[in-house]
Amino acid sequence: MKQGRINIEYRVRTPAGEVRWLHIRGQTFYGVDGQPLSMAGVSIDITDRKRSDEHRALLAGELNHRVKNSMATMQSIAYQTLRNAASLDDARVTLEARLQSLAAAHDVLTRASWEGATLAEIVDGGLQAFRNGSAGRFKVGGPKVWLTPRLSLAFVMALHELATNAVKYGALSNDKGRVILNWDIVDGSQPPHLWLRWEELGGPPVVAPTRTGFGTRMIERALASELGGTAEIEYRPRGVVFTLEAPLPERSTHAPASSACAARG
Repeated sequence: MKQGRINIEYRVRTPAGEVRWLHIRGQTFYGVDGQPLSMAGVSIDITDRKRSDEHRALLAGELNHRVKNSMATMQSIAYQTLRNAASLDDARVTLEARLQSLAAAHDVLTRASWEGATLAEIVDGGLQAFRNGSAGRFKVGGPKVWLTPRLSLAFVMALHELATNAVKYGALSNDKGRVILNWDIVDGSQPPHLWLRWEELGGPPVVAPTRTGFGTRMIERALASELGGTAEIEYRPRGVVFTLEAPLPERSTHAPASSACAARG
């Protein structure tokens, strides 16, 4: 007696409209004349397994995408750091600090399963190293704003450059300087826009740099490009002022319209 094996996976739609996956395994038994005599088998609902397989494939694709993006970011940071450093020691210190800021942003995003992060979380993570022993020198505030992972990384790198420059040359280079970082949501335009301002006070008199370094290009050009807005650094005598305006991501949480001017002061 001959045997024919059956091994089929297929989809069905239930009367309620739900799509389910089924797996049929069985055997067909034939007589000597080739005619089927009987069949034995089992039908198994494998919907959960299929969903798990799809989820794993999606995670693998996302991980591959993120690793490639991270490697490209680190490669760019390393290249620009080495290109602009005065010495290898200077390059090492600068590169380590920049990569630590990048790692801090990754930590924030990992806690949120890489769906994104709030601007407050990114600010807190990006400035953590600069707040040790100087927390009172930062005044930070603004409504809840949701950022995509890509924008989160761009923001944390820009904040790192601003804070590093403040430590070297600006408000954080002495014992009495301070930094005011405010942001708000401007509801008068469509889509609503993010307004952000970094202002340094109480530091030594500011002298505008004679050349544009990697940090400045990252702050003004890269961040503005990522957000699709405008970014400007002003070297005012009493302190550096950085202002950003850009359309908000779709998932951003909007603050009440009445607060749009309150934080600007």
